[in-house]
Formats: sequence, C-alpha cells, structure tokens
Amino acid sequence: MRASFLSFSTCVAAILLSVACSSSPADNPVDIVPSADQSVAPPVAQAPEEKPAPGIEYRRDIPYANVSGVELRLDLAYSPDVQGAKPLLIYVPGNSYGYYVSYTKEKQWKGMFEPLLRKAAERGYVAAAVNHTPLDRLVLRKDPFPFMSIVDDLEKACSFLASSAEEYGIDRNRVVLLGWSSGGHVALVYAFRPRASDAGEGRSLVPKIVVTASSVGDMARLYELDAAQPEPFRSNLINLDEALLGGNPEQRPAEYAAASPARFARADGPACLIIHGDRDVAVPLEQALSLDRALEAAGARHRLVVVPDGAHKNYLGMPEVWSFIEEESGL
Repeated sequence: MRASFLSFSTCVAAILLSVACSSSPADNPVDIVPSADQSVAPPVAQAPEEKPAPGIEYRRDIPYANVSGVELRLDLAYSPDVQGAKPLLIYVPGNSYGYYVSYTKEKQWKGMFEPLLRKAAERGYVAAAVNHTPLDRLVLRKDPFPFMSIVDDLEKACSFLASSAEEYGIDRNRVVLLGWSSGGHVALVYAFRPRASDAGEGRSLVPKIVVTASSVGDMARLYELDAAQPEPFRSNLINLDEALLGGNPEQRPAEYAAASPARFARADGPACLIIHGDRDVAVPLEQALSLDRALEAAGARHRLVVVPDGAHKNYLGMPEVWSFIEEESGL
C-alpha cells in the first residue's frame, strides 16, 4: 500500500511539475471577484492551444448530473493505452462560484485547465475538471443554502467518477483534489466536512491530498473583512457572501459555520497544502492563517506557503505543490 501510493504521488508531482515549467503564477488569471479597480466581468484569459498528444482521449462536457434543469458537466482526459487502475486528479476551477460570470462565459475557463488535464493523462492519470451549478442560478431558484449545493455538485461529480471507475480505469483509492479561490473553498469543505464514514458510506471518493490556492478558511470572519473594504469593492463582496450563504452571519450563523473549512479540521483528513499571497485583497491572507492554525491544532498533515507580494491568483503551478505531494507519498 505504501509503495503503491509512493508511485502515485511521484506521478502527481511529475505531472504538475511539467505544467509549472510552462507557466508561472503571473500567467494565471486573477479570480473574478470584482475589485475596486475591476469591472464586474473582466475579460477571461485564454490559454494557448496545444496539439493533442497521441494516445490521449479528451472528452468535453460529459454530463454527470442534472439539477433543476441544469445539466452539470465535467471534462475528462485519460490514456486508454495505460493498463491497470489509474490515479485520479480532480480540479475545481475558481470563478466566484459562477456569480459574476454567466454560465456560458464560465465555460471559456476550460482553456486554462485543458493543458493540465492532457499532461496528466500523458503521465497515466485520469484527470477531471468539474463544473457546478452557477451561484446566480441557485439564487434565482431560491436555493436555501447555495454554497452547500455547490459542494453537493462536487459530490455528484465524484460519485459519477467512482461509478465510472471501470470504464475509465480509475483507482478510487488514489485521489488528489485541487482548487483555487472559490474552487479551493469548495474542495476544502468537500474534503473535510463530516461524513458518515471515510470507508465509503456517505462519500464516493476520499481524497488523499487536497491543495488549494487563494481560498477561504472562516466565512464569518471573511464577511467582517469584506464589510471593512472600501466601496464599490465592499458591496460586490458582501453581495457575493450573502448570495452564497443566504444572508449575513447574524441571520445564517449555522450556514457560515458549515462553509468554514477551519471548523472541520481533523487529523484523519487528507494532507493539505494551502498557498496564499500576502497581498490578496479579495481573500486576505488572514483566511489562510486561520485555516493553518486550525489544522495545526487538530494535528492534521498540512503546510502553509505564503507568496511574498502575492495577489489573488492561482498558485497551483508552484513547485511547492509537487514537493508537498512527494513528501506525503508514504501516508
């Protein structure tokens, strides 16, 4: 078991390192939470096209669930030529939970992660990038707890991937979960929230490692920080918080607690790497520090990497990601 996971983790490191060599944190787009000097929907950055690698199956927009008339989809890359069960890498993109970007425009972000999925498949992975119900649609249909519905969408995607394990050759016991900004928030809560049993009941896939960048630790505290921001940034952030959780912390204390990964830190959870810029305005560094303290108090396997002069960006291409995964290979 130890040797199997060592091979798995070494493979993860090699995959992601190959991505890091072709990009830097500065190449990644900032998340689309509007700042004081940003419009509500800034242009979406596009990745350069890459020629498909031979022997790689890349499937776009695979339906994994239908929720209230919204068909949820994921992209999947794998190599049919790789024999045996393959480790699984799941990526949850950051996009302000789909609140400030329309559902169709959000799909343009696929260009940012398709190269990663292809490289993962070249190295023997099944790699998936997961979409979820956009927050604006959840608000329109008066969902009582939009954030948890988004987390439930990730659960549905994981359930689909688990049920498709034989078709795609997935090893359900070797899973890495990555996410940045809103995607990292969703990934953390999925990975750490209480479930009936880590052995299977109540959860479809159990990530061994979770890596997040520029993400949330404590929603109630984040609301306080957002309320102290200057206008118009303040209103944009407060509107997002209240749309996500159905109100403010006084009105929805249980929901704010349930959406705070730091509240569910536990020693038997996945190994966790937190990466955060020290000049992040949209999600201040304090959020990463609170999560780091909670994981430390719980005795969880984790590390915090603070990026000097780092803004609100996707840092999942940093070499620290691969170092962390290698170090956790025997767990």
